[in-house]
Amino acid sequence: MFREGLKQILAKHSDMRVVDEPGSGQEAMERILRHKFGCFLLDISLPGKSGPELLNEIKKKSDLAILVLSMHPEDQYAIRMMKAGALGYMTKESAPEELISAIRKVSTGSRYISSKLADEMIISEKIVTTYRARILEKMNLHNNVELTLYAIENKLLPWYFSVRDQNQSNRE
Repeated sequence: MFREGLKQILAKHSDMRVVDEPGSGQEAMERILRHKFGCFLLDISLPGKSGPELLNEIKKKSDLAILVLSMHPEDQYAIRMMKAGALGYMTKESAPEELISAIRKVSTGSRYISSKLADEMIISEKIVTTYRARILEKMNLHNNVELTLYAIENKLLPWYFSVRDQNQSNRE
């Protein structure tokens, strides 16, 4: 029933179509390797492989944009799934308009975070300052410059390298 409802929601938008409907983690993996999808909606409760396990396997073999759509609450799974490579996480209780917006965003390679999850992720400036001080102390660093240099030298800033590499390519 859920799949049929999902197909009806997507059918109302001419820029979207359902290409496939795998019924298990194994089927999903096979079809991902065989076809090119713009965005893949992944239910983390598929039969067979667990959601996080399947997501890790997908990300090792593909750069597919994945939006997790699950019955499980965001506070239990969203951050874990996004760390594993999903670009977004939504509960099945979300409004259809929110789903369409999330699919469009994830399809472009951007992250989708619901306003509810964003509220959970807000931390104070004091917490950031405390964490930074602890990191500096544990790493025997003395200031932000040393910390930044460490991050660059150890390639901990992937966005920096993609911009830098692109700029170097443009100069050549």
